[in-house]
Amino acid sequence: MIFGHSNWLAKDGNSNEWAVVYSGFRNSPMKTELSQKLIDPMNGKFRPNLKNSNNLEFSNSKDVNPRSENFNKPCGIGIICSAKPDLAEIKTTPFSLNGIKYKMLLQCRANPVKMRIPQSNQELRIFNLPDHVRPYGILIKQI
Repeated sequence: MIFGHSNWLAKDGNSNEWAVVYSGFRNSPMKTELSQKLIDPMNGKFRPNLKNSNNLEFSNSKDVNPRSENFNKPCGIGIICSAKPDLAEIKTTPFSLNGIKYKMLLQCRANPVKMRIPQSNQELRIFNLPDHVRPYGILIKQI
């Protein structure tokens, strides 16, 4: 197992449990071969390459997550996710496949100690490093 244990996947309130968050695609996942975005070329395993957002709107907003290591400090730049899939979907670019439109989200688990919640938009979650977010599912919706 690449993460040492599976407690981070639990939903029983254990101290190692990671929160569920959702990340969308700002660019169509079909612009390049989908596998290039989701599969690690070194080992062929599912490992999406999440990147920091170019959105600086929340970088100076104070972190209001009391569990965060950086509580009350500026959130900084990072990967922007949402605890609510409907909010992540709003910011997701649709794509077409065989004439049918879809939206796609990644369902992730996130380290709650590394999770930054901006005071200016407490629906969002910011992670300063990709290792703080672990994608583990793909959600596809026909629109």
